[in-house]
This record gives sequence, structure tokens and C-alpha cells, in this order.
Amino acid sequence: MPIARVIRYRNFRAHGIDWVNGARAEGGLVIRHTSGVVVGHQVSIGKNATLLQNVTLGQKSISTSDQGQENPTLGNGIVVGCGAAILGSIHLGDNCVVGANSVVTRNVSSGSRVVGSPARTIENRKK
Repeated sequence: MPIARVIRYRNFRAHGIDWVNGARAEGGLVIRHTSGVVVGHQVSIGKNATLLQNVTLGQKSISTSDQGQENPTLGNGIVVGCGAAILGSIHLGDNCVVGANSVVTRNVSSGSRVVGSPARTIENRKK
């Protein structure tokens, strides 16, 4: 475990990404402008996702234990805009776009575009 902490710390210092152990991403993840990106424990990110700067993916409540943590699951082809926060035990369907500075705390269906705080759907491009 100490080695994992050292790697996490070095990654944060070099790239500005706080990727907590236990988070998973499929192939094709792109993190543009890496400063301030936080990916919480047990977050799952699908294939070909794009995260921009200052994105937070994590739990809604503050907890010191791993039990009962509620972290998001992102589908394939997701784009998350600058400063967005995706919080809680929610699922974003495939090919969703989350607008800049949005706060997403509810499930989002595939092909949707969401914006605002709290996020609301402005378009659904079902395929």
C-alpha cells in the first residue's frame, strides 16, 4: 500500500490528477488539461471518455470509510466539460455530454446533453 500512495502523490505532483486507488477506466480515456481532475474510489469510466480540467468524479457525502461509498459509473463515449462534478451512485449512459460547471447527481440516459447546477437534460440524441 505505501508504494501506491507514493505513485498517487507523484502523479498528482506531475500532472495535477488525483486518481484514487480503486478507480477504473476502460481504454481510450483522454484527460485534456489535467489540472484539478479528481477521480474517486470505485469510480468506473467506460471506453473513449474525455475529461477536461477541474472535473470531479466521486461520492456525494463525506465519509472516512470505504463502506457505503457511492461513486458514479460513466458509460462509453462520455465527454465531461470543465469544472463539472459528477457525484453519487449514479450512471451516465453512453455518448453523454456534461456541460461546463454542471453538477450531476441523478442518472443520465444515453445520448443526453446535460447542463446546469443541478444538471438538467437539454437534448437527448437517442441512437
